[in-house]
Amino acid sequence: MNVLSTTWRQLVRRRLWPLAVLLIAALVAVPVLLARDATPVDTPALPETSAPAETAAADDALAEPVVAKASADDRSRRSGDRGPNSSGR
Repeated sequence: MNVLSTTWRQLVRRRLWPLAVLLIAALVAVPVLLARDATPVDTPALPETSAPAETAAADDALAEPVVAKASADDRSRRSGDRGPNSSGR
């Protein structure tokens, strides 16, 4: 008990006893609150989906590539690149 009483006296002297009481209350309250049975939550109903053929047509429009392949012309224009690692000619 000597360790507990000296610790408590130091907390009182340093005016930290309210913090110590709060931490002890939290140590007790958290497991108690987590052990409670949660009330079940109703899951929302899923919206009706359209036919697979309709969705596939919509997905095809989204799957269309946005970036075109580079041609030889594009590569020759990039040879004078002035990026951060270029020699700065």
